[in-house]
Amino acid sequence: MFGITLNIGAAVHCKNGRAGRLVKIVIDPHTKRITDLIVEKGHLQKKDRVLPLSAVELTTKDDIYLKIDCAALANYPEYREVEFRTPAPGAYNPYRSDEVLHWATAYGPVILDDYHVPQIRQTIREGIDPEEKVLERGMPIYSLEGMVAKIDHLLVNPETGDILYVIARKGIFPYQVIIPMTAVDEIGEKGVYIRKTNEEIQDFARYTPRPPADILQDLRQRLDDAIPNFRHVQLDLQNGIMRLFGHVKNEAQRQEAEKIARGVSGVVDVDNALTTSAAIRDEILAAIQADERTQAQEIDVAFQQGIATLTGVVTSPEARRAAEEIAAQYPHVIAVVNDLEVQPKIIGEEMVAVPLQEQ
Repeated sequence: MFGITLNIGAAVHCKNGRAGRLVKIVIDPHTKRITDLIVEKGHLQKKDRVLPLSAVELTTKDDIYLKIDCAALANYPEYREVEFRTPAPGAYNPYRSDEVLHWATAYGPVILDDYHVPQIRQTIREGIDPEEKVLERGMPIYSLEGMVAKIDHLLVNPETGDILYVIARKGIFPYQVIIPMTAVDEIGEKGVYIRKTNEEIQDFARYTPRPPADILQDLRQRLDDAIPNFRHVQLDLQNGIMRLFGHVKNEAQRQEAEKIARGVSGVVDVDNALTTSAAIRDEILAAIQADERTQAQEIDVAFQQGIATLTGVVTSPEARRAAEEIAAQYPHVIAVVNDLEVQPKIIGEEMVAVPLQEQ
């Protein structure tokens, strides 16, 4: 499954104009799935809005395109962050903590009559579920040993909302590292927590932004130069995920092609859709054995470099032709060599000749 890139800070476009920019991403902390996007007010809207992930049509590195017109933005919830200060637990106060709510100010602590009350800053986010968490660019990522990186952008499954990878900025001289979501233990108010040591995080692959054409050209050259070469392997790149498709001789070659692809800078992940000659051969043979026209026949199949060869014995020309038709329907088959032999049926002690029709 190809993902989409959610680049926090990217421009967001409706069908008829620019709406603003993506400033935050709303997460269900229990499922670790994205529920909504928060689009900052901009050219054609005067309020921050909460939009479902399903409203996204497509994304690029710098832009997000929505399925809706700008006028439809008004139908979605407004997003606001309201900051309060509440009395700290245990502090002297003539009122219960749930009875006191003070506006936060930029001028120091709030004074209640003639005494000060220790306070805790709280933020109420309007427009989203109180249980949901908000991710934004620069939010810290913590390992078992402390803060190790900061969020840059996310790679997401657009159909389910699952976060596939977090692309993080790391180091004094920042580089980007690919953190698989399987390594994420918790998403909290103050950051993302990974149950890994700093040494283990060093083993995560690095991410190097590159133009897609350069990535494809680089991988194409590496596959063509490999021994044995993979010139027949086809490539497709979307949002950093490289898809390999076509067929190779065996499982060892399938794994080698994936290894080469993962070694190319700019590749976030590899979707290995390659199939092997052995797997194609088994699929063709299973189809022949399941078809009522050929299931009782003695047929074997060999497959190599796009050519399916049929051998064995059948009892009629019709069965011979049917086996060839079944083999030819597979997308990786470019030609069928039909070496099937037609032999007459034996009924009792007599042989019934079956005329061989014109092939």
